Amino acid sequence: MKIKKEEFSIDEKIRSTHDTTHLALTSAHMFANDGIKSLILLNGGTFVALPALKGLSSDVNITTLYPAVICFMIGITCALLAMLFAYISLYSASHGFSASAEYWENYKLAISDPDNSIEHKETIKNISKLIFTFTKLMKSSEILSSIFAISSLITFVMGGYLGIEAFYPNIKN
Repeated sequence: MKIKKEEFSIDEKIRSTHDTTHLALTSAHMFANDGIKSLILLNGGTFVALPALKGLSSDVNITTLYPAVICFMIGITCALLAMLFAYISLYSASHGFSASAEYWENYKLAISDPDNSIEHKETIKNISKLIFTFTKLMKSSEILSSIFAISSLITFVMGGYLGIEAFYPNIKN
């Protein structure tokens, strides 16, 4: 009776892991899509608006807008890199969950089939290494994503300041 309960809990773990994998993969796609759109629109919209605003004021020298435009270009690049690494992080998590489901399936087979237990134990060992690799990739991608997202925001603020300074050069404290 105890074996049946253990098999049931392993089946539940497999099913739960498959559900988590699907959810993580779907989330990765949605997150990357929404994030790229918002950060590119933020930096890209301002990048396009600054030279267009130059036409409204004849006092602005276009060369004073270059630093602001460069900041927004760097911001767009950082935003794209942030979303790329966030996607890699979530995608790695998804594959880690998938490997975890495979781990539990092989664990179940090792218990139910003692004759091939050595084969399954070797597979379990290899899957454990794979899960570790995906976890390491996920964590490093998460850190890089955060760094690039913060960099994108900082360059957006810097570009905004430089743009205002280009349009209103006489306002100094």
